[in-house]
Amino acid sequence: MIRLFSGLVLLLGILYLTSCDNNPTQSVAPVPGPSFKGAFIVNEGNFTHGNASLSFFNAGVGLVVNNVFQQANNAALGDVANSMVVEDTLGYIVVNNSDKIEVVSVNTYRRVRTITLPAGSSPRNMVLLGDGRAYVTELFNNAVLIINVNTGAVAGSIPVGPNPEGLLLINDKVLVANSGFGSGHTVSVISTTANAVVDSIRVGDGPQWIEIDPQGGINVLCGGSFGADFSTPDDDTPGGVWVLNAGNFAVTDSLVLPKGDHPSELTISQGGSGYFLDNGTLTQYNTSTYKIVNSSVVKGTYYHVRVNDDTATLYLLDAKDFVAPGELQIRDFNGNLLGSYTVGIIPGFVAFVNTGR
Repeated sequence: MIRLFSGLVLLLGILYLTSCDNNPTQSVAPVPGPSFKGAFIVNEGNFTHGNASLSFFNAGVGLVVNNVFQQANNAALGDVANSMVVEDTLGYIVVNNSDKIEVVSVNTYRRVRTITLPAGSSPRNMVLLGDGRAYVTELFNNAVLIINVNTGAVAGSIPVGPNPEGLLLINDKVLVANSGFGSGHTVSVISTTANAVVDSIRVGDGPQWIEIDPQGGINVLCGGSFGADFSTPDDDTPGGVWVLNAGNFAVTDSLVLPKGDHPSELTISQGGSGYFLDNGTLTQYNTSTYKIVNSSVVKGTYYHVRVNDDTATLYLLDAKDFVAPGELQIRDFNGNLLGSYTVGIIPGFVAFVNTGR
């Protein structure tokens, strides 16, 4: 990896600010400092092609550097990078079809260690427990792996519901969305002290994403299920947001969408707005009333959305045709485009660095 000094980084920023290029990218990665602000874009790559990659958006100078993992480590990231967790100076990249987690320095992009998971784990999402342990969902094994992130050892697994996806840590409990690829309808509650399921909560069909809102409600986004007749939504089940009490995890409210709507990719702002993708639009709802505020913030077949509260912006990922490089779009909360950047193939996840999220 070629190290660029701060003067060159500043020069690049000046060149960008004085340029007419609306899509600034760079092929060589600068080495950020400990307060470097930006976002990692996790690019899935094509299934079985081993062309997953990691991009970094430098918020300070407004440019994207692609393939930072490969540049820093002279090695490919792997097959289908699904998600990433950032804590302090480390990033944990969950690589689904390679059955591994790459642990990297967020300041140099260099590999710290590789956590090798059992073959066929198909890891999807990860949550750090704060004591050296992490939970990782196994998509096809209907279980959550227990990982020692310091040694890379797999300490065991916890059986949950079908095809687990999203995770949320609440005090000494972890909630797991059991998607069932649309047929699941439960959230498992795991005690982190016992490493065991202590409750199961019934929600809508296809729960996959879990976020907590500023009022303390746990928002579970359910995609609903497709019926046997794909030509009509009449036998679909509805998707929407089911709200759980953070104390006893009982369902307290819901935002149920019409049949035929199958929402995905939940993100919530600290100001109390929830956003999800649905039928080619970005939809906004109020997390105090759980009512739709704007059913069409922006139109587009996006693959992922994430709120950046630090800059009051939305980061939207467009996978394009799932073969060519994708695009990062940054928009304000009204949907106005502030910038667009070319990233890797099938960008599917955003992980912020030093932005308070």
